[in-house]
Amino acid sequence: MPIIVFKVGSDGELILLGPTIAAAGNVAGDGSTITSFGTSSITRLNTGDYRINFTTPITTGYVIPINHIDCNGNCPPAGGSNLR
Repeated sequence: MPIIVFKVGSDGELILLGPTIAAAGNVAGDGSTITSFGTSSITRLNTGDYRINFTTPITTGYVIPINHIDCNGNCPPAGGSNLR
């Protein structure tokens, strides 16, 4: 279970001490990187399989959220290249 930490600011406001984003990226269906930060490379290995190398090693306490955009029926192996 995650630990949520707060602190009280100098004027009494409650401040969430949340996680810091270390890296993020947006990858096209063909595997090319659209935009990213905190990564040295993003490589498409196979349909749905990617290798992400971080510029600074992240060894503990990380989460990788993944969003998948619907390929509108044009998904491999039916011949489409829209599956990320």
